[in-house]
Formats: sequence, structure tokens, C-alpha cells
Amino acid sequence: MINCGSRYSATVAGTPPTTTRHGWRVSSAAPLGLLPALALVAVNLVDGIESSLLIGVLPLLQDEWGFSDTLAGALPTAAAMTGLLMIIPAGYLADHFERTRLLAYVVGSWALLTVASSLATGFWVFFLIRAVLGSANSLDNPSSSSLVTDFYPPGSRSRVFAFQRTSWTVGSSIGVAMGGVLGETFGWRVPFLVMVGPGLLVAWWCWTLAEPARGGMEPGDIGGARETAGQPEVEHHVRQRRMHGLGSDLAALWRIPTLRAVYTGAAVAYLGFNGIAYWLPTFWEREFDLGEGKAAALTGVIGLVAAIGGSVLGGVLGDRWAARHANARVVVAGGGLMLGGVFVVAGMASPALAVQASLLLVGAALIVSAAPNFAAIIADVLPPSSRGIGYATFTFVIVSGGALGPLAIGGVSDLIGSLQGAFIVGLIPVAPGGLIVLRAARLHAAVDSATRAGPVS
Repeated sequence: MINCGSRYSATVAGTPPTTTRHGWRVSSAAPLGLLPALALVAVNLVDGIESSLLIGVLPLLQDEWGFSDTLAGALPTAAAMTGLLMIIPAGYLADHFERTRLLAYVVGSWALLTVASSLATGFWVFFLIRAVLGSANSLDNPSSSSLVTDFYPPGSRSRVFAFQRTSWTVGSSIGVAMGGVLGETFGWRVPFLVMVGPGLLVAWWCWTLAEPARGGMEPGDIGGARETAGQPEVEHHVRQRRMHGLGSDLAALWRIPTLRAVYTGAAVAYLGFNGIAYWLPTFWEREFDLGEGKAAALTGVIGLVAAIGGSVLGGVLGDRWAARHANARVVVAGGGLMLGGVFVVAGMASPALAVQASLLLVGAALIVSAAPNFAAIIADVLPPSSRGIGYATFTFVIVSGGALGPLAIGGVSDLIGSLQGAFIVGLIPVAPGGLIVLRAARLHAAVDSATRAGPVS
């Protein structure tokens, strides 16, 4: 059933609390060292950079091809929609095949496809290429996230997920700035060409990683390597999956109250956030008469600082508080969304650029603090054999909600003639989304403790 190949890495029984292994620091929080985390960080980094180049070059593309804000908003929406078609199958593959090899194939093919973006001869050709790339970008998340849970134990996962998820946001910030600066200097095609080399290098790095044993980092098994042998709950779950397949997996996920609330709330909240992030450089160019490079660079700096600060804050709080309170990670995630939304609303209402940028920075950091905790929550309530499909489903609902944001804000902007007004409309779903996530805190503590590391079907 689970074909993970023969390239397993295993923790070494009796590993001292702090030592080195293959030249890398090893501790109880990272028995296999830092190398796997760095590789997974690199995957998200290059993914984030390439995905966000479009934001930095968007004004240049509109100047060259003359398309409306609605069509501009449809670009990321189309990419997200094609990604949705692939994300659930990607989760299934992550639970059944060797994840490090899957990452290598996905990142390598993505790097080669990026060349096509720079060769587009018109808007619709570019539109189709970005749509295809959207499917490729969605394939790496389930495997990467599942690997984190098998490379690192539960007590350090929020922090590892913080670095892994931060890397995408950092990459996104770099991509926006890089797209704007390189595009303004050399033309919009150059930024896409630059990403081919880093993409192929990261694909090779993933190929060299040893596949970890599934479940080898669960409580009571640190220092051992296992897959499903000796795990009655997981063996039961695997037997159920053999009988019923993917449909049973998805139905079982929906029956877990914490996941149901977290998935729904996050999808609603991110609807507005994603739309604002996409349109922010264009808004600043129009509203404050900034050039493409300056507007993209300012957005990139805010995203970079917010990603680092917010992820570290969320990861540290999530791990520390989770040791004392079962629902701590849910509270940190939901609270971050709610408070972040308040600061973003205040920022968009300000007429001064400096005040607006400062408030958006704080708001973005609080929003980012939710990401590592969402990832750790999924690992808390699912057995190792189901985490790929769990992360795929989470990505599916987040992308489903967020995909409409850029298109909706572009459409409202065309309708009312104001991007700022469209931003305010886009923030309406944030409060209900955050409240839904916070409701999961009670469910997580009261209901799901019995399901952690156990069957979901």
C-alpha cells in the first residue's frame, strides 16, 4: 500500500541530547539534524519567489497588453483553480509514494515550465502558462508538510513549520521586489528566466534527501524507525483506506471537529488577505504615485519582516503553550487572524503611506503567526499515514477561499473605481473566519484528544 522505496533515514537509538550527525547539529528537537529542514525551506522559498514575480511585474504587463483589473485579478485565480485540480491527488501520492522523489520531480518540472512565462507573446498565452504553473506549484505542499512531521518530533513542529512556512512568505516578498526591480530595469521577462537555475538546484537537493520512516518521530518512538508495524491504530486506518480509498479519507477528515472548523475558518479569512497582498503594489503605485520598483520593494520589505517576525512568534508560542494547553495552537492561530485583520483594516483606512505601511506590517505579522500552528494542528490530530491528504485538503480549502480574492477585488475596483474601497470590501470575511477558527479551540480540547495519532476512519 505505502510504497516509500528503500532510502529510509532513521534516528539513532540513544542519541545524546546534543551532538552532531553528518556534520549537522542534532538534539532532541531535531534528531536528524537541520539539513532536511533546510531543504524543505528551500523548496518553499523558490516556490514563493516564482509565484510572486507576477505581482511585481503586473503594472508592466498591463502597460504592455492593456488588460483590465478584472483580468489581472483572474491571473492568480486561474493558477489557483488549476492547482486545486491537482492538490488532492498530490496528497494521495504523498501518503503512498516516496515524498523526497516526488518533490524533486515537481520542483524540477516547475523550474523548466517557468521559462515559458518569459516567452509569452500576448496576454492569453501568458494566462494559460500561469494557469499550468499553478498546478505545479500546488503539488509540493503535501509532501513537504508530511516530511516535516517525520523528520521532527511533535514538540518542535510548530517551530520547524514556522521556518518552512516562513520561507514561502519570505520568497513571496523577495519575488515581489525582484519582479518589480528587475522588471523595471530589464523588462518583465527577465525575472522569470532568473528562477530556472535555483529551481533545478533545489530539485537536485530534494533528490539527495533520504526518505524518513513514516511515524518515526511520534511520542514513544524517538530514536527508532518505523512505518506502520506495531501501530494498531495506524494499521487499522491503512486497512480502511485499502477498502474505501480516497473518498473514505476525505470523509474521515471532515468528521474531525477541529479540522472541520480550522479548514472552514481559514478559508473564509484568507479570502480577503490574499486579494490585498496581490493588489497592494498596484494600489501604492496608483494612490501614492510610486514607481513599479518602489511599490514592489515596499511590499516585499513588509512581507519579509512580517514573515520572519510572525512565523517565529507563532512557532515559539505554539510549541511552548501546547506543552501546557491542548488547544493552544488553535488559540494562537485564530487569535492571530482576528488581531491581524484589525490592524489591516486600520492600515487601509489611513491616508498616510507611512502609517498605512506600519499598520499593515503588524497586521501581516499577526496573520502569518497562524500558519505554522495550522500545520502543527493537522499533525496533532492525524496519524502519519494520513497527513499527506490532510495537508492537501487544507491547501485545497485555503486556495479555494484565497483564489477568489484577487478576482473579487479587481472586479469591485472596476465597479466602484477605487482599489482602496475594494480592499475594505475584501476584509469583510476576516472577522467571521477568525471566529470560526477560535471555536475550534474548544472542540480541539474536548473532542479530538482521543483521535491524535489514532485512526480517522
